[in-house]
Amino acid sequence: MNRNLNRTRAFRTGFLGIIILFTLAYPAFGLEKIVVGTALKTLPNMALPVLAAEEKGFWKEQGLEAKWIPFRGGAAMVRAVAAGSVDMGIPGALSIFQAMAAGVPAILVADLKLKNNYSVWVRSNSRIRTSRDLKGAKIGVTRFGGESHAYARLITKALRLEKEAKLVAAGGFRTELAAFRTGVDDAIMGTLYALAPMKHKGQAREVVAVNDYLPREWLDLVVFARKELVNKNPRRVKAAVGAILKSTAFINSNPDWAIGKMQSFSRYSKEVAQVLYREVLKYGKDGRINRKAVENVRNFLIDFGIISAQKTPPVDELYTNSFVQ
Repeated sequence: MNRNLNRTRAFRTGFLGIIILFTLAYPAFGLEKIVVGTALKTLPNMALPVLAAEEKGFWKEQGLEAKWIPFRGGAAMVRAVAAGSVDMGIPGALSIFQAMAAGVPAILVADLKLKNNYSVWVRSNSRIRTSRDLKGAKIGVTRFGGESHAYARLITKALRLEKEAKLVAAGGFRTELAAFRTGVDDAIMGTLYALAPMKHKGQAREVVAVNDYLPREWLDLVVFARKELVNKNPRRVKAAVGAILKSTAFINSNPDWAIGKMQSFSRYSKEVAQVLYREVLKYGKDGRINRKAVENVRNFLIDFGIISAQKTPPVDELYTNSFVQ
C-alpha cells in the first residue's frame, strides 16, 4: 500500500513539474487572444501604444495575447474590420466613423485624446505660399473615403476651392508620399508625424492647418472594438483598453523610451523624434469619450456628404464609456 501511495505522490509531483515547466516555456498559455489593427505601421502616434504593450508586458498583465496587424491606411483597416479579421484597432476617428455608417459592426471604446495634426503641406520650393495659391493644385490623399480625403474636402470647401483644386488618391501612404516628393502632386494632406522628417530637412512646409477649421470638441485617435466582441466578451475588451491606456501612460512618462523607439522603429532622426515628443506626442489619461465630440464628427461627415444621415447610427450608439475609468 505504501508503495502505491509513493507512486501516486511521485506521479503528482512529476505532473505538477510538467505543468510548471510548460507554463515557463510557454508564457502565453491560458491568455486570451486578440487581434489589434492600426491604420498605419510606422507612424508613432499609432504604433507606440502597441509596441509598448508588447515590450513592457501590458497585454499579458491583462491576460491577453495580442497579434498586431498594421495596414496601409484607414480604409484598408476598415475592410479588414468588415471581414472580421480585426477585433479592435487604433485608427483616426473619421475612418472608423465612415465604417460604422456603412454598417460595419464596430463601436468606439476609448479616446486617446491625441491630435493627429493634419495639414496641407507643400514642398519648400513650391510656388504655393499661402492657402490662396492652392487654386489649381493637385492635392494628394491616401485613399478616397479615408481620413486624409475627408480633411482635404473640408479644406477645399472652407477655402472655396472645391472646383479649383484636384484631390488625387495614391492608394497608400508610401505612394502618396512618393508622389509628393517627386512633384507628381503639388501638395499633400498629411500629419506632422508623417511630414516631420521633410520639415526638419527644410524640404516641406505647412500652408493650411486642419485644426484651424475644426470645433474644439473633436476626436482624432480612438480605439474601437467589434460589437460582437463587446457583446460576447466584454472582459477582453476592457482588458485590451486597459493595456492600451497603460501603454499611453508609459509613453507620456518615459521620453527616452519613446524617442528611442521612434528612432529605431519609425526611422526618425533623434532631433525629429525629440521635436515630435515635445510638441505633439501627448496622450490623454482616462480614455473617456466626449459625447459632443462624437456628435461633431458625425455632423461633419454628414454635412460633407461623406456618410448618410439616414444610415448612420445615432450618436449614443456610436460609442461607449463602459470600458474606461
